[in-house]
Amino acid sequence: MRIDAGLLAYARSLDVFGLSGKVLAVLPVAEASGHATAKGQARDRDVFGVADPLLRFSVNLFGAPALSLEEFATYQQDLIIGASLQMTAPLGQYNSSKLLNLGTNRWSIKPELGLSKAWGPLTVELITAITFFTTNNDFFGGHTLEQDPIYSVQGHLICEVSRAFWVAFDGAYYVGGQTTVNGVEGQEPANVRLGMTAALSLNRYQSIKFYGSTGVYNRTQNNFWALGIAWQIRGAVAGEASEGLFNPSVCLKPWSDPAAVGKEGHPACFRCSASTPSPSIGTWTSRINVGVHHQGDVYVYVDRAPGAGWNGDDVS
Repeated sequence: MRIDAGLLAYARSLDVFGLSGKVLAVLPVAEASGHATAKGQARDRDVFGVADPLLRFSVNLFGAPALSLEEFATYQQDLIIGASLQMTAPLGQYNSSKLLNLGTNRWSIKPELGLSKAWGPLTVELITAITFFTTNNDFFGGHTLEQDPIYSVQGHLICEVSRAFWVAFDGAYYVGGQTTVNGVEGQEPANVRLGMTAALSLNRYQSIKFYGSTGVYNRTQNNFWALGIAWQIRGAVAGEASEGLFNPSVCLKPWSDPAAVGKEGHPACFRCSASTPSPSIGTWTSRINVGVHHQGDVYVYVDRAPGAGWNGDDVS
């Protein structure tokens, strides 16, 4: 199966009672093509459309208060602890008579807790999360699809090469997400993925980011690789100072790896780190992000394509 996705994301930094926070909205558009055997028959499908949109709220609980522009200029990261709540809505393209769809026809909710610790130009991040799914009562052929929660741990080692450029080594472990179709249980996937991310500031308002990842361990036959690029435009609301709006070491965190893709509908969604949002620059800042994602070599039955599962701070 091959998936190409374009994404439009909007993020706004917030002052949450003195804590720095952020709201993120993502609208993915994807094209998926694949070949599979269903009910003993070979099937091919190509589909293009909107995948499930995502809404995410994150807040730093410790170590990164909402800052004025003057305060931000002297801010030095030490330990940051943050949390987020992410939700996807079943609004993407979906046809229950087809095996491959861009939407999932179900809701997902993902609470996340993360920490970030800086030592000079190096930053280490650790993020834990649980993703819950509602039931899809109109799965392929009119069946009922249920899925257990997915438990995930992500780690990132980030090196700030300069004020305008950083690179990161990314790792992720996913377990759980066993699917049940009409009472028949599937295998429980487990996956380990490794990747790299690089981000470059073009100027104070724009940046570009490249990422790639691949699986190094998978319990079921659901390995895949992924490549992507994102372009970010940053700005301030009317009346806000616009100087110094971009600091790549804290405003762009690396993209984590795509979640495990599993059989009978285990989600394929690519994500971004981290659970901790960037320290707010002033009270309000806004960002528009455009991304392109390519995913290949997925030899499995899937219920959705990637693009509806961003999990992080990374398009911002």
